[in-house]
Amino acid sequence: MPITISRRAGALAVATVALGLVAVPAGLSQGNANTVELNGGPDGVPGGGGETRLALNGGTAATLARNGIRVAPIGRADATGSRVDFPITGGQIVPNTGVGVYLHDGSGLRLSSGGTRVNLTSFNVNTRTGRLTALVGGRRITIANLLTGKAKVIRRGPGRIGTWVVRVQVNLSAGAATALNQAFDTRLFKAGLNLGRADVRSEPLEVILNGGSTRVTTSATANGALQGLGVGLSTVPPAAADTQGRLNFPIDGRKIDLAETSGIVAHEGGIALAAGSTTVRLTNFDILLGADVFPEVALTSLVNGANRTSIFLLDTSKTKVGVSAGQLVLTDVGLDLTGGAASALNAAFGVSTFSAGIDFGTARVQARVR
Repeated sequence: MPITISRRAGALAVATVALGLVAVPAGLSQGNANTVELNGGPDGVPGGGGETRLALNGGTAATLARNGIRVAPIGRADATGSRVDFPITGGQIVPNTGVGVYLHDGSGLRLSSGGTRVNLTSFNVNTRTGRLTALVGGRRITIANLLTGKAKVIRRGPGRIGTWVVRVQVNLSAGAATALNQAFDTRLFKAGLNLGRADVRSEPLEVILNGGSTRVTTSATANGALQGLGVGLSTVPPAAADTQGRLNFPIDGRKIDLAETSGIVAHEGGIALAAGSTTVRLTNFDILLGADVFPEVALTSLVNGANRTSIFLLDTSKTKVGVSAGQLVLTDVGLDLTGGAASALNAAFGVSTFSAGIDFGTARVQARVR
């Protein structure tokens, strides 16, 4: 279901310098470019944070039951037959490989027999090290080894951007076997004992952008102003205009936080504005989203190959955001000329026509999600 954005960027005061613009701050640090934070629960992106489903090995469960050892979910864990679901509460992974750490705070398993109870809580599933760890008596220990030889990674869930790592075999670790045998005064637990199969179904809090394009439809106001001044507008490859005159800029990556609709959409190519012997090239556009993250919700560019500068403030009052079929789409993003850009263009072309707030057009972002 699309998320409607109600924020509108305010026009902040921007200083100008001779024939140039003031570059915006570097902005959001987007961390590791190859990893995403996982959604930690139902208050985040619709669909919640996902879960790890452990299908207990029937033979192992039967052996424990015959020997009076009960296995039961605790906390937020939920059991259905021989399957136990542990809600994912966070973590960080490489989305297309599933490699990383999945957190499960507030849930676990209890093994009990007579007056003896052993609680295994707050599982960490680490597919990088192949270990499942848990808190036991306040200490984090390795409970099981994760065998991924038969595992498969698929992209599923809402919008097909979730990462599911399925068919992971969970085998008891040597240390856990020794500790459980001591706790229950038994020899039932063996290193390598198959506890069952795990399917890890996670949903991201943020997405990595991997291609696609932003399409800009210029307004009649902008077209009229440029034509009246004799300023020609052309695209800088690999950007290109389509048969309807719309400008298309290839997306070159970066990340978007889905809960806050914040982050950076980077692009290749750009536009050139030319009149007589004067040419101003605006290239390598970055769309900066998130009023709480950046001083301006804006489109920035390199000006003649140097100094990254705020060119357009983004009007997101009508913008809708959606994720579908592995793509992030933002529609109806308004582009309003900044005061600094207007002053610089007036200086470059020797006119006074450009002013802050001129409606340049609207943008539609359609980015593939890695």
